[in-house]
Amino acid sequence: MNSPRSLAATALWFAPLLLSVASGKSPAHYTPEWADIAPQRILHHGGGDGESLVNAIAALQPGDQLVIAAGTYSVQR
Repeated sequence: MNSPRSLAATALWFAPLLLSVASGKSPAHYTPEWADIAPQRILHHGGGDGESLVNAIAALQPGDQLVIAAGTYSVQR
């Protein structure tokens, strides 16, 4: 069971995120320093099962950007 204190801490953590989603703007502290750096490679994952997505993520190298096709993916932990 969650204590009132832990629920309040969770609510405080989510509040800025919810406000940024509602406003459509990302606060500066949620934008990493590297956000404006262009990727060296852009890889497209065309869908499939969760295992193919896990493999695509595992194959990423520093500087890569993975664009994931719309869909629902189920992966095992």
